[in-house]
Amino acid sequence: PTAEQLPELRQRLLDQRCPHPWVTDAPGACQRAHFDLATALVFGAVDAQEGLGTYRALADAEYVDGTVAAGVVLIEGLGVERDEAEGVRLLRAACAAGNAQGQFELGTLLYAGAAGLEEDEGAAFGLFQLAAKQNHASGMFMVADCLLEGIGCSRDQASAVPLLLAAANLGHRGARQHLRLLLDGDWAGFGDQSSRTAPA
Repeated sequence: PTAEQLPELRQRLLDQRCPHPWVTDAPGACQRAHFDLATALVFGAVDAQEGLGTYRALADAEYVDGTVAAGVVLIEGLGVERDEAEGVRLLRAACAAGNAQGQFELGTLLYAGAAGLEEDEGAAFGLFQLAAKQNHASGMFMVADCLLEGIGCSRDQASAVPLLLAAANLGHRGARQHLRLLLDGDWAGFGDQSSRTAPA
């Protein structure tokens, strides 16, 4: 959702007679409507504080997408004061709830050693696998990328290709690019692999 859609998003909440975002037993359509409103507020650079407040209220109501979004906003400091520790805590809570986006986001942080976390490629790979099992396109792509390069796992190019294909079918551009390189024989990983070892 964009900033231009804010009037429409607010009207949707009124039309559906949605309760406040912190109401635990609110209909799923209402929780999604609050989430979309918060997203337009934050990423449209309209009122990040209100957007974050809505995300956190949704998190309190056990709408886990709100938990993930609040974590990302705090880690990246999107219009609000950066709080990496709290952001990571929220992402860990989302992972504990089995949320694929949370698994991907935390995996990305561990992969890069960001947000105050030590780099841990093995843990990152495990989280990407959990997300991929839920058909999360970016999770599939990262598992495949790790398998191609032997990052956090043993190199297994044969297992990577079906994951790239699945992610590409879900619209992931990076997966499509990887497949194109593999099909054209331009993938650098098919060259000399003796200089790099991967953990078992």
